[in-house]
Amino acid sequence: MTEGSAALAVVRGVESELSAPERKFCAEYFGGDHADNATRSYLVAYPNANISTAGSMGPALLKQPRIGNYLARLREQAIQVSAAEFLPWVSLLPRAQAILLATAEGRLRSRLQFEAAIYLVNRVLGSPVAQAEISLLDQGRITGAIKNLTRRMTNVEVA
Repeated sequence: MTEGSAALAVVRGVESELSAPERKFCAEYFGGDHADNATRSYLVAYPNANISTAGSMGPALLKQPRIGNYLARLREQAIQVSAAEFLPWVSLLPRAQAILLATAEGRLRSRLQFEAAIYLVNRVLGSPVAQAEISLLDQGRITGAIKNLTRRMTNVEVA
C-alpha cells in the first residue's frame, strides 16, 4: 500500500464513522453559507430540526472527537491545497518592479496595484512593513504629579 493510499484510507475511515447528515453538518460548518455557525449548520444538515434543538445539538456535535477530527482533516486538506499554490515572495519581485515602472512612466494609474507592489518590495527586501510607536513614561514626573494631587486633595475643604 502506498503512502497516498494509506492517507486516503485514514480519511475514508474517518468519513465512514460519520453519518451523511454529520458529514453535511461538517461541510456546512467548515465552508458553507453558515461557516463557523454550529446552529445554522445543524439546520442545514437536519432540515426537520427546530432552532432550539439546533442551538443545543450543533455545539454538542462540535464537542464530539470524531467531528473535531473530521473538521481538522478538512482544514489540513484546505491548507495543503493552498500551500501548493503559493509562489515564493522573491519570484514575485519582477512583477512588482514592472508595476512600479509602469506607474512611474504614467502607463498605470491603479493606486491599489501600486500599493500592493510597494508592499511586496518591502516584504521581499526586508524593509519594515509596519510602524510601532513606543512611549516611555518618566516615572519621576508621574510620582511628582501624584504627590501634587495628593497635597491638593488634602487642602480641599468639604462644603
